[in-house]
Amino acid sequence: MDLHITGHFHQGNHRKNKVFSPLLSEYLLAFLKQRRSNVSPPNTEEGEKEEEKVVDYIMNDICKLFITLAKVLDNSSFIIFFDQFHSLLLHYIHFRITRNWILHCYSKIIKIIGPLSMKYADSILSLLPLIFIDIHHFKADAIDCIDALIEVKGELLIPLFPRFLQWLLPICVREENDVIDVDHTLSVIAKMIDISYQTIPLDLVLPVMLTALPIRNEFDETPSVFKALLHLVQNNEVTIMGMVKELVPLLVDSLEPGSGLPDAARDCVGQTLALLAANPEYLGFVRSFLSNIHDEEHLEILQRELSKNGIVWADKNC
Repeated sequence: MDLHITGHFHQGNHRKNKVFSPLLSEYLLAFLKQRRSNVSPPNTEEGEKEEEKVVDYIMNDICKLFITLAKVLDNSSFIIFFDQFHSLLLHYIHFRITRNWILHCYSKIIKIIGPLSMKYADSILSLLPLIFIDIHHFKADAIDCIDALIEVKGELLIPLFPRFLQWLLPICVREENDVIDVDHTLSVIAKMIDISYQTIPLDLVLPVMLTALPIRNEFDETPSVFKALLHLVQNNEVTIMGMVKELVPLLVDSLEPGSGLPDAARDCVGQTLALLAANPEYLGFVRSFLSNIHDEEHLEILQRELSKNGIVWADKNC
């Protein structure tokens, strides 16, 4: 079977795609079944490398095609087809190089079809340990899968938060990990905190997070991070309130001119800083820290954000 036509499927007309998707899905199903009969987990390292070259060649296009089908088919039709592919895809987890393709595929499908994808959650969760226990394995797609699951399933995943944190916290060490992975991981952990901070060991998690912040590259991840910190301060959570000396510099620095902070994150920062400035216990420290800001543009930004949240600040005094 020739798979080249599937690699360009996503570039075609979506109206035509909807017509041909059922036929193409049947074609792909037959192709995967044929490949499964020919591919077995290799018994040697040399055999694994050779087999992975073949498998990786096809899995890239196959996974892209699945994502496209999820977009152009209605959800119920896609589920009917993907239910057949699901078990076939799992056959390829024997190959280290293809696990990321499969996780990438699932992470995108989860976000496209939403709650209907939760029928695949157990299989996805069984794949994740294979990624995180391998220190040399590319982890971005595994992080994205956890993010997608949390986005769709939310509170239902709270029992799994301890396991997620066991995998994710080590990735927050910037000196040892890719900057994009760290940024994304901070966002995922923040979403967990926002969902159920009471079930998170914040005494262990927050020092790691605050050390890894600010976000360095993926600025779209900042709203979830600062939303979680705002949530904690709003609830006077004891751990974060004990880290005000680490938190205030982070908030103030994030409002520097040219910081690239999205509006949603900026609003959360302003609200958090205003709450601390309005608290007599922390006002002195906030005032002292702000008094050392000498950049006029930075001062204007801080004044504007505080004023928006009911804190009148003039001449560096709150």
